Amino acid sequence: MFCKNCGKQIEDGVKFCPECGTANEPAGASAKQGGPDAGGSANKKTDPVSDTVEKTNPLCIAGLVLTILTLFVNTYGLVGFAAIIISFFGYKEAKKNGQKGTMLAIVCMAVAGIISLILIVCLVEYQKYEFAVQGGISGFLEWLEDL
Repeated sequence: MFCKNCGKQIEDGVKFCPECGTANEPAGASAKQGGPDAGGSANKKTDPVSDTVEKTNPLCIAGLVLTILTLFVNTYGLVGFAAIIISFFGYKEAKKNGQKGTMLAIVCMAVAGIISLILIVCLVEYQKYEFAVQGGISGFLEWLEDL
């Protein structure tokens, strides 16, 4: 059998040309699939590559969106924790189903965790600062010594 695009000889039964990547149907396959020579619609397009491409897990993508939101809106670290939880479940589901997105979920969990941790430390230090300012200059100086 020869490739219909580049003309290179390929083995029978091979779906894609190893030289150019074009999808090649064995003889008579278009008749079985309802192609134009089988009386099917000539405008019907099939994408053989989309059947072989793995989909990225939607929970991993949701974790990415929440991680990005963590950079802008992270009320008391809640958005970051939500991003970590969603990414964790996305990681488990993607790994179980063989989908893409496991590395994305790991990165999202790490980034959201770091951002949330920084926010919590800042909130604690801000509360210490507020108490120190309310205590007057001596309280403020004690706070500075603690740093």
